[in-house]
Amino acid sequence: DSTPFGFLALRRTWNDGDRIVVELPMGLRLERLPDDEKTAAVLYGPIVLAGKLGTEGMTDTMKAGFKEPETNLMWLRDVTSLYHSPSIEAPRFVVESENPASWIRPVEGESLTFETHGVGRPADVELVPFYKLFGERYAIYWKLLSEEEWQERTAASRLPDGVIDDVKINDLLSERRHNFQAFEFERGTDEVGDWVQSEFWLKVDLSVTPDQPVRLVCTYSTDPEAEFDVMIDGESLATEHFQTTGDLVEAEYPIPSEMTKGKTRIAAMFEAHPEKATGRLVGCSIR
Repeated sequence: DSTPFGFLALRRTWNDGDRIVVELPMGLRLERLPDDEKTAAVLYGPIVLAGKLGTEGMTDTMKAGFKEPETNLMWLRDVTSLYHSPSIEAPRFVVESENPASWIRPVEGESLTFETHGVGRPADVELVPFYKLFGERYAIYWKLLSEEEWQERTAASRLPDGVIDDVKINDLLSERRHNFQAFEFERGTDEVGDWVQSEFWLKVDLSVTPDQPVRLVCTYSTDPEAEFDVMIDGESLATEHFQTTGDLVEAEYPIPSEMTKGKTRIAAMFEAHPEKATGRLVGCSIR
């Protein structure tokens, strides 16, 4: 019988030697989101598999997590550094078959460990049980695309020469792709275009070319209440204070090479000074 909590209850008179045998079919399968069939988790039988995405931006203490009680407070302090760090973008899976067993294979000699083969964009991933994964970044839900859909996305996101990455404000897909975040913000539109502004902070993640000089180029609709710092991965890059209202301003910030060393992605944060606001951000790019 089913209980009020959804568990299965076996009701009978039990005798010595009685046994309960449960058989669970073990095989790779997809569990799609109910409101988005293009997004799915990968399971092996009842086991949810997570994709390992590495430890970029994590400290040794964060990787250790709560394993040792004496590191708990250190871990909590270190987690705040992720507030300034970029996210890790999960690969897309470009697949033609509904059967994940045709593009996910077991890793030889490793228990409950799998790898995607030839479908990850930009790279394939290793999949392990979610309950076993600790101390690193991961993803559970994956966007599933056909080759045609992937080519269409690639063509749509192609950038002009000299532009490495670009985020368009108030474009939902662009903002989601660049992990747009903000605290107590407002959106607006004026003669210069759509903008977003916060009394606290705005943040977007942008791709960079590691070990090469790049520039952050931002477009603002000016506002005299705007007084804010521009930061890269938590380090100050510049301070802005506008004097006019409604003018379109393009500001260029050279990023020192040590800020991008060994990185493919950075977090650009716009942090307001006390009782002020960020600039009305129209868009920004890496060039």
